[in-house]
Amino acid sequence: MAFATSAYFIFKRVEVSQYDSVVVDKSAPLFATLLPEVGSSNDTYDAALKEIGGVLEMNITLYDEERALLATSDFVSPIGATGFRLGDWEVSQDQLHWTTQLSDGRWIVVDLEEPPETEELRTLIMVLFATAIVLILVMYPFIRSLTARLETLQRAAVRVGSGKLRTRVDVRGNDEVASVAKSFNGAVDQIEKLVSSQRLLLANTSHELRTPLARVQLGLDLVESDVPPKQYRSIKKDIRELDELIDELLLLSRFDAPDFRMTVGEVDLVALSAEECAHYVGCQLASEIVPRITGDQKMIRRLLRNLLDNAEKHGAQPISVELSERTGFVDLIVSDKGPGISMSDRTHVFDAFYRASHRQNTPGHGLGLALVKSIADAHNADIKVTAEPGFSITISFPVRTTSD
Repeated sequence: MAFATSAYFIFKRVEVSQYDSVVVDKSAPLFATLLPEVGSSNDTYDAALKEIGGVLEMNITLYDEERALLATSDFVSPIGATGFRLGDWEVSQDQLHWTTQLSDGRWIVVDLEEPPETEELRTLIMVLFATAIVLILVMYPFIRSLTARLETLQRAAVRVGSGKLRTRVDVRGNDEVASVAKSFNGAVDQIEKLVSSQRLLLANTSHELRTPLARVQLGLDLVESDVPPKQYRSIKKDIRELDELIDELLLLSRFDAPDFRMTVGEVDLVALSAEECAHYVGCQLASEIVPRITGDQKMIRRLLRNLLDNAEKHGAQPISVELSERTGFVDLIVSDKGPGISMSDRTHVFDAFYRASHRQNTPGHGLGLALVKSIADAHNADIKVTAEPGFSITISFPVRTTSD
């Protein structure tokens, strides 16, 4: 539109300039023939200039040899610059005033100013606007198809960044966006294979540790009478912690196993939360009437237990569990009144074996929240951390409708 508008005005400027030049050059002989003789009265001059100006559709101003005003057909136009050569036309910078000196010494100033061509400009704007609307309507489906695929790719990248490595995008067409989608899927395949192989190795190693750990447990029981009670309790505690660590590692690795399947059914979060809160001192339950969700009850119980363990170890009383419903989701919120964590630690809170800088000596293995995230991802639930004030984690479970 900018190009078309500029071209229009440039064309009109050149066209009008050339037209004016022709008109002025052709009308010069008329002035010498039709103008009254030198020394005529002002009335005679006025009548002659009005008649000539009306025929030629231009304003004409007449000066004597000394540049004194004699008459004008409409309004006075200034002579302008000096130094003209006799018989030549001098054009002003705005190309509207043309000045020359006749052979008898008198000066003629021709004013070519015209009223603005508002109708032509309005027509041009309407044509350009209509053209733009047509182009938008024609191109919108193609542009929207392209941007929609880019948005899908962007959402998939966000999901992969949050740890959902099973995310893939549909490859449609043979254009550049399809090529990017293929590369994206290939990159995620490689990442998933690397992570799966590492977790499979960890799972196999953890499984193999069960046998020697059981032997140590059995051997300790056989020599219980020969070991001091305090030392015996300490060793039993260490063995129990190792057993819990192996159990968490095995459970965490199950989510990436190709044959992983959950025992899916209806889960009553209110009853489940009440049961788990009863095992923790000072745990408060606040719940609305929320619908049942679909999921693995054993896994969700483990998720809630890990959240409560985390609040008890790292937070401060009171610990609360809150259940609420919003459109399409049931929110499970576990919070405490502890000091919270810094922003830098918050981004790693669900990483396996990660500990906040001020929690290095706190008991635990650093797998509790990593397991929480894996269980939430397996149930297509969203997870959110709020750490100011206190510390809380919100798990948003999707609720299936009747149509689902």
